Amino acid sequence: NDIYKVVTGKKGIFRTKLSYLVNTSPGRKDLRLMDWDGFRSMKVVSKGLTSSHSWSQNGKYLIYSTERNRKWKIYLLNLKRYRETVLFSSRGLNLVGGTSPDDLISLSSSKDGSSEIYVINIYGKGFKKLTRSFGIDVSPVFSPDGSKIAFVSDRGGSPQIYTVYLNGRGLKRLTFEGSYNTSPAWSPDDKWIAYAGRKNGKNQIFMLKSDGTDLRQLTFIGNNESPSFSPDGLFLAFDSDRDGRRGIYIMRIHGEEQRRITPKHINAMSPKWSPYLK
Repeated sequence: NDIYKVVTGKKGIFRTKLSYLVNTSPGRKDLRLMDWDGFRSMKVVSKGLTSSHSWSQNGKYLIYSTERNRKWKIYLLNLKRYRETVLFSSRGLNLVGGTSPDDLISLSSSKDGSSEIYVINIYGKGFKKLTRSFGIDVSPVFSPDGSKIAFVSDRGGSPQIYTVYLNGRGLKRLTFEGSYNTSPAWSPDDKWIAYAGRKNGKNQIFMLKSDGTDLRQLTFIGNNESPSFSPDGLFLAFDSDRDGRRGIYIMRIHGEEQRRITPKHINAMSPKWSPYLK
């Protein structure tokens, strides 16, 4: 990292990590951590069916949604003490989205019927509803400065990517190509949003500018989902079944040098790249 910074003037990703899910048995997914290149994998959560997950901006916590005893709760895991606390619990499906620089957490919840977008702080307080629609709103992620949220909604008839300011104003639809677009991820420099979109019956990774222009397709083989930017904005992690069994891959943000970093004997998915870690 130090040599890379001297040569390029930028921080390196060599001390970053990826959180990801492994399907271990029917009804169970474990949450694991590994180095950015796939080495030193370790299990951190192995109870229940873990789904969406995210890093805190300081890299000290993992926030994740797990179904245990038929209840979906959002948990906070202290990565130093490995102590788990319940952050949010209610009826319905509750899924964490992302985190902001000022310790807000975005989530979707169907506690009142249809799924809507909410925010809450890292202490489990300040619960606030952001969206109100007749459709389903899910997968909320913050812009780098925390002023906007990108999310998925079927309010227009099919799942598409939208953005909205944190005050609930300025709603804008970004995606118009394809009838099924999900899993938005915002680049650290605020320029790009990557997402998974269905094309010719397969899910592929796409990227467009955060204003909705300059659409680019990055993957073409197999089903590819769950993009996540590296903290320097130069790489994307994603999952793919192109080798038969789903695994974690990384590539440069314009699609070059795609390679698998998890073993082929495990079924791995949903990578989330950490921030810079100390």
